[in-house]
Amino acid sequence: MNFKQSTIFSIAASLGLIIFNMLINVIESRVLGPSEIGRYQIFITTQNLFATFCALGLGQSCIYFINALKVDERKVLSTTINATIPIASFASLVLFAIIMLKPDYFGKENVWCITLFCLGTNALLLNNIFTPVLLAKMDVVKNQVVKYSTKVFTFIILLVALFIWNKLNVGFLLALSGIGSILSLSILYHYFHRRFSFQDGIDKKLFYNIVKWGVKLAGNNIASLILTSIPVYFLTWFSISEGFLNVGYYSRANSLLIIGTVIASSVGPLLYSKWSLVKGKELKLQVRRVSLLLAFVNTLLAIGLIIFAPIFIRILYGTEYQTAAPVLRLLALTMIANGAKEVSYGILSSQGSPLSIMKNLVIGIILSAILNYFIIPQFGVIGCSVVTVLVTFTTAFLLQINITRITELSMKDFYTLPSREDVMSIFLFKKK
Repeated sequence: MNFKQSTIFSIAASLGLIIFNMLINVIESRVLGPSEIGRYQIFITTQNLFATFCALGLGQSCIYFINALKVDERKVLSTTINATIPIASFASLVLFAIIMLKPDYFGKENVWCITLFCLGTNALLLNNIFTPVLLAKMDVVKNQVVKYSTKVFTFIILLVALFIWNKLNVGFLLALSGIGSILSLSILYHYFHRRFSFQDGIDKKLFYNIVKWGVKLAGNNIASLILTSIPVYFLTWFSISEGFLNVGYYSRANSLLIIGTVIASSVGPLLYSKWSLVKGKELKLQVRRVSLLLAFVNTLLAIGLIIFAPIFIRILYGTEYQTAAPVLRLLALTMIANGAKEVSYGILSSQGSPLSIMKNLVIGIILSAILNYFIIPQFGVIGCSVVTVLVTFTTAFLLQINITRITELSMKDFYTLPSREDVMSIFLFKKK
């Protein structure tokens, strides 16, 4: 399967995953209610932070050493996996200790449920090594098998559990999340067990170089996760009213935005793959074809969410979540700017300027933290949503300004209407 076929397959498969994610979110939200789903979201956000920080970008670094430096794949994987296992185990223990020692924040849950959840964190760290290597080798079918297996398993277990007990709690969902991550790791191990060995030990010099390169690559992922986590944590720390309730409203509204962002994030790789090979006038032409078109599509989706927000919320999550409708209307505006950010990220990455993305994310983190600190105590989840919109548009605009300084692009290039032929060439994947 070549790159174009792989990308088209990934786009189609990702739509199916969105449906499963949506169904799982709907079940969890209706069963738990706004406050408890907010508390569950705190667990998931904390786990993601741990997994991303401790992963150190090792998966992406492995790709570089295998594909670019032509280091033996078995040697790279064996060294990385064997060295990561103790790191992952330690990270899981630390997360377990934090959760158990802070029941006033996380709430009290069954110790075995927390144990399974933390073991899932351990598995996530190892998954973060295997998955990028699968994608680098164009094994997109296997990658989708892993994703679908986990989602289908989770969906079926949720339905069976509801049929038997008619009610679920946060502890059960945490345990199920952990088991799902372990299932993913088991499938990945099946794919990779002949490509590495636990007996090969650790090449310390190689691992040092892998970590050093991985830290450089991981910066943007960590910064991006911090930026998206700030509203979740600040709502629980600084809300005058019930913090978990606000997190529940914010997270459910935010989850509906995935429907819109999948277009930019799925089509993006196919378009951006060309940009690393072009500069100057050709880059201008490529950007003019895509930038305003993505913004237009995302604007239409945003308008749809704004108009029908109460209906979507009521149908999917129930009347308990009606307070999330104005939150969804505000957050829908970010889809317009997110289309522009996808284009900017593609340009900067393809032109060898990932540090510019990091600087922009840091600006977003600082703005979000300062504004939310002052606004959330007064205006709660609505104020937090306004801050998210302001930060998203500000950082999108700053990215475009930065691009005009390091390339031959001008601001006009981002806002030029593409021709009919350009639009058709994009959607039909034709070369032009």
